[in-house]
Amino acid sequence: MTERSHNTGAGEPRVAEGPDVMLIAAALGRWSGQTIASIDVGPRCPSVMGVRDIVLPSTLRTVGCHGTSMWLDIDERILMVRMGQHTRVSAAISDPRYAALTIRMSGGASVQISDHRRFVNARVVDPATVRRHVSAAGPNVTSVTRADVQRITRAALSVDRTVAEALADVTVIAGIGQRIASEALYAARVSPWRAGHAVLHHEWCTVLDALHVESMRALAIGLAASAQEPLPSLAWSIPATVYGRTRLSDGTPLVRERCTSAWTLTWAPGVQT
Repeated sequence: MTERSHNTGAGEPRVAEGPDVMLIAAALGRWSGQTIASIDVGPRCPSVMGVRDIVLPSTLRTVGCHGTSMWLDIDERILMVRMGQHTRVSAAISDPRYAALTIRMSGGASVQISDHRRFVNARVVDPATVRRHVSAAGPNVTSVTRADVQRITRAALSVDRTVAEALADVTVIAGIGQRIASEALYAARVSPWRAGHAVLHHEWCTVLDALHVESMRALAIGLAASAQEPLPSLAWSIPATVYGRTRLSDGTPLVRERCTSAWTLTWAPGVQT
């Protein structure tokens, strides 16, 4: 099928965010108990550590994720993949120039992890490393609540940084991407450029509420859209209020700016303060 944008709007790139990674991990989890026949390392994964040390064929035990990191337990050797904004996971083998890892099951099914823009961070770790990774990260964006407001306010106050920079810190909240951040900050009427220490307690609560609502909406839409797919294609469309657009429905202009080293956000200067 023809691939549509994951986001509506004016040419914004699709991004892999926490809800997307959860859907992919759940789909791969259907293969738990089956045998992995081979794992091929492609040109987009030149620095992979330990993959060639996995003895194959081996059994895929479980698949887990947190934020934008996903891991496969292959007979107690943990293959961890950190999903970048443009990392894709597909049941179809695509252009080999962009392949990072190709995993083939003994039953004939396969999955390819690729990235058209950057190298993919993948490595084999032990279970203790996974536990440390999860404990060092903040709560997943899909489970964030107002109870996490102290965590985010401390993070905003610990160094002189903006709201966008605080939200981009995975030790505060894991799984936020530039689409979720754009939509949530608009819903909360908070500028991504505002100094974190200048955001009031009730405003942070509103931001957290909006992050939760937006991430759960993305998860629900993705579940419905990918129900008949062997793996989520990220080809569905999530209706957007600001992300990827140039104006609000009432004509209010929007701007698209790089607000952190990794995020280009869409926001409304006339509305968000």
